[in-house]
Amino acid sequence: MELVALKSFDKLYNFAGWFSVLCGIVLLVFLNLSFLTDFYHSFGLAYQLFILFNLVSGGIAILKRGSRSLGIWGIAIGLFTILFIGAIFTLGWMVYPFP
Repeated sequence: MELVALKSFDKLYNFAGWFSVLCGIVLLVFLNLSFLTDFYHSFGLAYQLFILFNLVSGGIAILKRGSRSLGIWGIAIGLFTILFIGAIFTLGWMVYPFP
């Protein structure tokens, strides 16, 4: 019985890893679409929620060896997005400092 219970937790960790990667990809798609269509959401609540879900589910997935690579990918996509948003904001602020 205990082995069955452990296998069900493995599925939870794998789901968290895939969810993290999927949230990261959806976040990158929304970010690219907002740049391509010039329809900025000012990086509001949707971006913050996707980044939060991405990092939290990636952190959960890192805890188990079988889903660790998915968790690392998800966290890396989330950190890249944060770094990208920060770099774009900084460059935009340098070009046009007072909106």
